[in-house]
Amino acid sequence: MKNLLKINIILCFVFFTNLVVAQKLLLGAGGGYATFDMSDTRSYNEWVQNNLPFSPALTDDFPGWYYFSGEALYTLPKTLAFGVKLSTTSTGSRLHLADYSGEYTFDNTQKAWFAGLKTLVGKAPGQQSGPCFSMEAGASFSSMSFEEEIQVYDQQQTDNEDFSAIGFYVEPGFTYLQNIGKNLILSGNVSYHVGFGKGYHIKGDSDMEIVHPETNQKIKPNWNGLRAGILIYWSLF
Repeated sequence: MKNLLKINIILCFVFFTNLVVAQKLLLGAGGGYATFDMSDTRSYNEWVQNNLPFSPALTDDFPGWYYFSGEALYTLPKTLAFGVKLSTTSTGSRLHLADYSGEYTFDNTQKAWFAGLKTLVGKAPGQQSGPCFSMEAGASFSSMSFEEEIQVYDQQQTDNEDFSAIGFYVEPGFTYLQNIGKNLILSGNVSYHVGFGKGYHIKGDSDMEIVHPETNQKIKPNWNGLRAGILIYWSLF
């Protein structure tokens, strides 16, 4: 019985020793390009255009923009890596009209931070080159700013409003990892961001939500869209 116990202890020691040796910590940084749905605020812009006594042009309509991210992933020996990720992006729109008598500008600027957990499932992520499936899920922290400026001859008026929103997101995707050095790994990834959450409210007052004047629906940050980017991982044993 004692010999059997000794053998089990030795086997467990060998197993966990090999497990620890095979594990790595991947520190990653990079970025890419993102597209955005923004259907709620696009609809709000249409309402603003239709209810002004003049007709400003939509010169920017929430175009795709760059995102930047950082990660820390813990890899297991065979097919799994998991950890945390932080990323940020922004976009905006502009209504504009100018003639001899004055100028009108209505800017809508939106920014977001995403903090979540990330998992890679594939061919020994961080240890062997190859494809992986990825999944992210976490919290989103969005801000939106309205700035309306009217100038008629020498008279000028500017109004500002700031809003914020908290939500959740999931982001499934596909990643390819390529070892490019002893401790460096290049990662190319494509994913699709899907967000959930409450609508925008006046910053500092969660009870004062902004709604569409015609539909009475809450205006939400719609960050849904494709993400495509590159990350460089530094591998630590």
